[in-house]
Amino acid sequence: MTGKLALDLKTISTLQFQQLNAENIEVQDTAGNVIDNIWRSERPLTPSNPVFVHDIEYAGQSWQEKVESVRSEMAKHNAFCCVIAALDEVACELVSKICWF
Repeated sequence: MTGKLALDLKTISTLQFQQLNAENIEVQDTAGNVIDNIWRSERPLTPSNPVFVHDIEYAGQSWQEKVESVRSEMAKHNAFCCVIAALDEVACELVSKICWF
């Protein structure tokens, strides 16, 4: 695999950096948190509502099954991280409203 990845180097370990280099992935430092630069002062407040799990009839699978599904796919591809960025992917994986990172 080859490519480029831009990220805040303070968010990954030395080992992760070395693994990316070993895969011929060029890592570029964003010099800070890119999201903070996007939001600036317009960021909405963090929700304070209690976390809850939707019933299976709405979620389709338990959050544990969803996590296992992602981990299984990652193992098939020898992946050490999974970036879920598209809104439909986030909705699909986190419909149970559980953050499992």
